[in-house]
Formats: sequence, C-alpha cells, structure tokens
Amino acid sequence: MGDMPVVSVIMSTCGRQKAEYLKTAVESVLGQKNVEFELIVCNDNAPEECSEYLYKLAENDRRVHIIDNPESKGLAYALNLCIDAARGKYLARMDDDDVCGADRLSRQVDYLEEHSTVAYVGCNAKLIDDKGVWGHRQLPETPGKKDFLKFLPYIHPSLMLRKNIFDGREGYKTGTRRGEDYELFMRLFADGYKGCNIQEELYSYREDRNSYKRRRMASRLDEVKIRYDGFKALGIMLPWGWLYVLKPLVAGCVPVCLVYGAKRLFHGSMAILVKGRNVLQQEDGKWNDKKAADIP
Repeated sequence: MGDMPVVSVIMSTCGRQKAEYLKTAVESVLGQKNVEFELIVCNDNAPEECSEYLYKLAENDRRVHIIDNPESKGLAYALNLCIDAARGKYLARMDDDDVCGADRLSRQVDYLEEHSTVAYVGCNAKLIDDKGVWGHRQLPETPGKKDFLKFLPYIHPSLMLRKNIFDGREGYKTGTRRGEDYELFMRLFADGYKGCNIQEELYSYREDRNSYKRRRMASRLDEVKIRYDGFKALGIMLPWGWLYVLKPLVAGCVPVCLVYGAKRLFHGSMAILVKGRNVLQQEDGKWNDKKAADIP
C-alpha cells in the first residue's frame, strides 16, 4: 500500500448518491497539496456508476482504497470499517457530496501539530447546492460543553482527529438512524478530549431541501435519546438541557418548507459578513474562486 500516510481521509458512499457529487468530492480530496494522505472509501451499496468510478480510480491511484460493504448497515458502521483500515496519524472526515478547500488537510495537520492539547479540529464552511454557494456557517472557535445544547458545534465532515483517540475506545455508535457524530463528540468531550474550529472556510458543505426531507420522526427519536445521554454525561441537563432534549421532536412538527426557508435566510445573510472573501462558485461543472460580492 505504499509509504505510511500522515492523514487517512475516511468517506462512505451509499445507494442514494449521485455520481457527479461523488466525483467532485473525491477530486477535491485528491487535489490536496503539501500532505501525504490516503483516501479510504466504504462502498456501502453505492449505485453502479459510483462503484465503477471508485474501482477504476483505485486501480490507477495508490492513495485510494475501497472497502466493499454490499449490505448497508448505516454510516456509523461504515465509518468504523474505515477507521479500522486507516494507517494515518490523523483521520479526516469527508462526505461524499461535499468539497474540500484546496489546502484543508495541510492546514488542519499544521494546526494539530502546533496544538498538542487539541484532539480534533474542524472549520467554518460555505453552504452549497447545485447553483453554488448560498450561505456560510460559522462555528465557535473553542466549543465548551454548553455549545452542545443546540447542536453539534462542529461540522462533522470538516473534522480532523488524532487517530490514537480510538486506541482501545469504541468508535461511532452503531444502531442509530442519525446522530452518530453528535453522540461521539459529546462522549469524547465528556472524557476530556477537546476540539477547536479554525475560523476560516476550508470546507464546502452541501445542504439543500433534500437534507431536511431525510430527517424522519424515527431519526428524531434517536436524537432525543442521544441528547439525553450526552447532556447527562456532560452535566448540562439543568436548567435548560431538558428543553433542548426535546428540540428534535418540536422541530419535527414544523413544516419542512419553513425550516428550510429559515435556514436559507439565516445562513444566506452570512454572505454580508464575508463580503470580499474568496468563495467557491460552480460554473460549467467546475468549482472556481470568486468574491462573495460577485455571487448573485
């Protein structure tokens, strides 16, 4: 398998993915500079076009390794397979429909090398859909335990972790429909592992109306339990933790169109705050740098 990589990028792709999204995501990883890495993709019963693309890529690029998992058992199970196969000092998450900034990996490696007490590092992100950038998400630089009340204070696929965190430790908790990332990082925080967010947009996160349609009530019930257990372990159940435990159920009663519209309004307004910065815009199937002020 070649020389030992510094970073193992772990990704899962499943049956509902579009080949064009997967290709864009993979290419953004393979274009990373100034760091030795491997890309480990769990083929979790992906569509035939996606599978063919991955197998051909692995034949021609020694950095790419495919794990076949024809019987899909969920994202947590797939990611645990990737962690077991990873050889890098660091693990970098990546979703199969997102886009890495050109120097995402090297910047995060440098950060972890310079901050020995930080166990994992994420970043701010651009929010994208088929038309390009529609908003921006900013996270707290050094999340505390109360930052877990509203939501996970990290963009999960933007995170890079020290692999030795998982030495003798359970990885992602399987058996839940959603929230495996929320559960893991509340558990890590409760065990004393702290993280940070680089205050730059090194990642582009795909979020559209379909993202909300996939959030069924059964998934929301799973999140209620995850929140209850996590908040209890963090000692933040009182005075307001109980209200946030029920947040997924309350949100499930709100029409998807209203949730989606509110998200677009809030995160879209963030463009005002980043006016003049470089952002990614899709043109003719390619992602190019443009100024935020130039994006309609």
